Amino acid sequence: MIAQLHKVAAKERIVVAVTHDRRLIDAADLIVLTDNGRIVERGHPMELKASSQLFRDYVGGASSS
Repeated sequence: MIAQLHKVAAKERIVVAVTHDRRLIDAADLIVLTDNGRIVERGHPMELKASSQLFRDYVGGASSS
C-alpha cells in the first residue's frame, strides 16, 4: 500500500522519503545511504546492490519482489 501511495504522490513531483521499507527502496529513482549521519553512498537501487557492500548488508542483497 505504501509503495502504491508513493507512485501516486511521485507523479511529476520530487518526493523525499525516509524509509526502511524495501518496496519503497526498490521503487526509488535515487537512494542516498547514510551512516552515522553522513552520506556514504548514492545511486539507483540496482547500482547500489552491485557496488555497495553497506547497501547489500542493509537490504539483504535481494529484491522484495
